[in-house]
Amino acid sequence: MREIFNNIRALLDGSGDGWRPQLLKLYVRRLQDFAAAQKLALQLWGAEAPFIWVQGDICRTDLLLEVEGVFVR
Repeated sequence: MREIFNNIRALLDGSGDGWRPQLLKLYVRRLQDFAAAQKLALQLWGAEAPFIWVQGDICRTDLLLEVEGVFVR
C-alpha cells in the first residue's frame, strides 16, 4: 500500500496542485489482512479520505491489495 500511495502521490505532484481523492476503492484479498490494510490506509490517506472497502478476489494472483481511485482537482 505504501508503494501504491507513493506512486499516486508522484503522479499527482507532477500534475500540479489541488488534486484530492473523490473515491478510493480498496480491494483486500484475505480477510485476515483487512484490519492492517485499513489502519495503514487511514495513516497514509487520512480519515477524511472517501474509502470503500471490498474483501474478495483480485485479478492478479500475486497481489494482496488493489486500489482504484478517482481524483478531482
